[in-house]
Parts: sequence; structure tokens; C-alpha cells
Amino acid sequence: MIATSRARKKLVLCEKPLAVSRTEAADIKRVAEETRTPIIIGTMHVYDPAYRAAQLVWHELADEARLVRSSIYLPSNDVFIDQATDQTTAQAAPQSVKPDPSDPAFQRDMIRAAMLGLAIHNIPLVREFYPSPGILHSARFLPPFGYSLSMSNGAQAARFSALMPGQWQPRWTLQVTGRTSSLRIVFPPSYVLSGSCRAVLASKDSAHVFEQAKSGYEIVWEHIADIVRERAVPSVSLETAVGDLGFALDLAGGAAGKIGEVP
Repeated sequence: MIATSRARKKLVLCEKPLAVSRTEAADIKRVAEETRTPIIIGTMHVYDPAYRAAQLVWHELADEARLVRSSIYLPSNDVFIDQATDQTTAQAAPQSVKPDPSDPAFQRDMIRAAMLGLAIHNIPLVREFYPSPGILHSARFLPPFGYSLSMSNGAQAARFSALMPGQWQPRWTLQVTGRTSSLRIVFPPSYVLSGSCRAVLASKDSAHVFEQAKSGYEIVWEHIADIVRERAVPSVSLETAVGDLGFALDLAGGAAGKIGEVP
């Protein structure tokens, strides 16, 4: 990404995560700012138009999140790829030695990978309601690939859970409970253009539903086109993206440190 920025390209689209360390992220940010290269992170849920509309109304209510829950339960990625593509041949997966899922070192590596590869999808959204990790109370690796984390920061609490792959329908949600209102967001399956998420913002006397025809995937590509044509600047700053990565790295390190810890 640094080399691309120095090549003076009009834009860099970066898959999640932005980097794997704070040092690397700082270097990327420095060079991007020096060369004035826009960088977009492929966090499609951040650009989901129904989520953005619901988040804006939540902000206008001036409510404060007390509990934030991020839940991701997915089948194999192959299920989504089959739905979104036409494959002419099937290739057998190479045989490999299966690691011991009870090995603490394996679990530490896997929970780090889960934070930077799976939890990172929702972390930018979580941070809009729960800005920093605070105290990590518990962290468990869930085989074959998943996690369960519990944390708090002052009067706020957060829960992260995920598990894949499984023989079930995808369920990808973000729930925010405040003092006087609640927000529940259900995201559509990955890779499939099935419209936006469905967000329900409820209070004591009313409930508002937010849904739109376009998905976050479509919106982010339209945004990229506008930036390349110099009609817009990135709606998510690089500073914010670096902050999102810092949150993920803190969770990765903290969760790995909890593995094998005696209760």
C-alpha cells in the first residue's frame, strides 16, 4: 500500500485489516498523507445506507449506549461464493495436518486471526457507540473458528461473539441498548446484492425501520468512483481507520492473553 501511494495512484482500496501492527498503520498513514492518496478500507457495513440513516437518528436522540452486542454466525464462505458466482470446475482442497484445537498456542493464534479477520467487520460500527475496549473480562476461542468476548468501559459494556462455519442460515447482527432506546441491525449475507441491512430503532413509544435498495457494497463502489473523479473525499478518514485497527489490535492482544489463563 505504501508503494502504491508513492506511485501517486488516484485511490487505494484496502481489504480489512488496514495493517497488522500500529507501526505499519502509522507508516501507511504518513505516506498517504504525504502523497495525498485516498485510502478506502473495504468495511462494507460502514457504508450500508440503512445503517447510516439509523445511526444518524440515534445520534440525534442524544442517547448513550449502555450495551453493545456484535454477533456473527456464518456457514462456510463457500456457501456465499456458490450463491454469487458460477464455477465451472471444483478443485479439491489440499490435505494438511489438522492442528489440535485444545492447544493454547493454536487458540491464541486463531483468536488473533479472528479479531483481525472477522471481528474487524463490525469494529468500526461498534466504535461509534463504544469507543474503546476498556477492561476485557473474558475471552474464549470457539472451535472450529469463533470467539466469545466480554468487556466494559465505565458504564458501558460490550459483547462480541462469532462462530463459523456451521450448517445454518447466516445471522449477522449488531445490537445497541441505550438509556431510552435500542437499535437492532441485521445485515444481509456477504457477497450477495440483496439490499441494505434492516435496522430497527425503538423507544418506549415508537419504532422506526430503516431499509434501502442498495447494499453497502454498492455504496462503497459508488463512493470510490466519486473520489477517483474528484467529486468527493473519503467519508471515513484514515485517522478513523487507524483507530479501528488499534481497537482490533487491543482486542487481539488482550484476548490472546486470556487464553490458558487460570480462572
